[in-house]
Amino acid sequence: MSLPQKRKRRRNLEFAIEPKKCIGCLACQLQCSFVLTGAFNPEKARIVIKPITHPGEEPEIFFKDDCLYCFRCVRYCPLGAITLQRRKDRAYLSQCKYEPLAKVTP
Repeated sequence: MSLPQKRKRRRNLEFAIEPKKCIGCLACQLQCSFVLTGAFNPEKARIVIKPITHPGEEPEIFFKDDCLYCFRCVRYCPLGAITLQRRKDRAYLSQCKYEPLAKVTP
């Protein structure tokens, strides 16, 4: 299967992020960077985790525009802070081809 077909199949999925579940272990960032560079370097990852700086805060989780949608972050998140769900907005899907599909849930 060629890369464009894989992307086409995946664009009906989106990330569902629950920051309250994130413990800041960076497993998702490390796996992402390993897929991209062959080394564990969070600065090279396409997912960014901004750690908690004050008690009671939640970490900030977002994806860079050049995310490959390999979903390795979903597989390696130990607490399920990043999951996948099907996109519900079919009209939006018909308008865009390869736009980022990250979604933050409250």
